[in-house]
Amino acid sequence: MTHFGQNPRRGTVDRRRARRHVPKTAAHLTIHARRRALEYLGLDVTEDELQQLAIRIQKNEETFFGRESGNKTRWLVKLQGKECVAIYDKARHAVITVMTTEMFTETWVTGRAG
Repeated sequence: MTHFGQNPRRGTVDRRRARRHVPKTAAHLTIHARRRALEYLGLDVTEDELQQLAIRIQKNEETFFGRESGNKTRWLVKLQGKECVAIYDKARHAVITVMTTEMFTETWVTGRAG
């Protein structure tokens, strides 16, 4: 059985048929962050609230506490009155995801979620 993009005769990926990587945009990240806020925090967050959070992060009004990579930073924030961790993407000026402080601590200490 071959996967999409593989050439059955050669057994390698046929670049002409392979799916192209779709770059993430700020809109994709906002959708992801809204879903995670609902799933992890039980909050129905609007796009506007996430944009306001991004502006507060840009102005350094939230608590910075680490860096994920060159473009991604971790922030301790309040979202609708709940304290949580937000991951912010400097390149796209958007919040990537939010999680509970307990989830972040568990991931940070063990290196994996769950």
